[in-house]
Amino acid sequence: MRSQRRFFAWSWAAQGTHRGMKKLIILGIVALSACGGGDDKEEEELPPVVNCSAVQPVPAFTQVEVFQSVCTNCHSSTKTGGARNGAPAEINFDQYASAYAHAEQAAIEVNVGAMPPAFAKITLTEAQKTTLFDWAMCGAPQ
Repeated sequence: MRSQRRFFAWSWAAQGTHRGMKKLIILGIVALSACGGGDDKEEEELPPVVNCSAVQPVPAFTQVEVFQSVCTNCHSSTKTGGARNGAPAEINFDQYASAYAHAEQAAIEVNVGAMPPAFAKITLTEAQKTTLFDWAMCGAPQ
C-alpha cells in the first residue's frame, strides 16, 4: 500500500495538481524530519536548570569572582587586538551591562566546556560554575 501512495503522490505532482504538489511537499518534509534533515550540526546545548527560589540571595555581579579572576583575562574592555585572545570585542565581563547582555550565553558556554577555552589551561571549580550559573539564570542582578 505504501508503494501505491508514493506512486500516487508522484503522479499527482507530475500532473501539476495543487493538491498533489501539496501532498508531495508534506511527504518530503516528513521524510526529512524523520532522518534529521541531513543536518550534521550538534543540537544547541542549554545551561543547567537552576532552582532560583532555592538560591537566596542571588549573587550580585561583583560577587561572581570568576569574572574578575578568569573571564577578564580575555573579556575585558581594557584589552584590544591580540590581547583579547580572540574574544569578541562586545563581550566584556568587567562591565555589568555587557555581562548582563551575555549572561545566559556565558552560562551555556561554561556548562558545555567551551569556556574557558582549552588553550587557557584553566579549569573552573564547581563553586565558580555554581555562582556563575546562579547569577546568570536567576536574573543577573547588578
